[in-house]
Amino acid sequence: KSGPLRLIHTAFSVARDSAMAPTVIHIDQCERIFEKKGKKASKDEAKNLKKDLISYRNKALSAEHRVIVIGTTNKPENINQKDLKKFFNKFLYTPLPDYSSRLMIWKKYILKGLQ
Repeated sequence: KSGPLRLIHTAFSVARDSAMAPTVIHIDQCERIFEKKGKKASKDEAKNLKKDLISYRNKALSAEHRVIVIGTTNKPENINQKDLKKFFNKFLYTPLPDYSSRLMIWKKYILKGLQ
């Protein structure tokens, strides 16, 4: 095992260890792994990484391992929903704040910085 496969194997091996429980595995920028077909000619690495992630999650983890896998993205429109549903059990969509909310956030932190 080498490269990304070694990283996946190590992360899931450490996560399964009962001394480390409960464990959170965070995957950022899921759109790179679960990319829609037809987008920039999918690289073989990403395709293999996706297969390895799905197989490790299904075979290596069970409820008694107390492991949660969280994936985040800022481009949900670029993700293949079918593959994503194979890997993740639940989804939470958090929209970007609207103009008035952003204004309120900026005011809060600017005033906090001036104090």
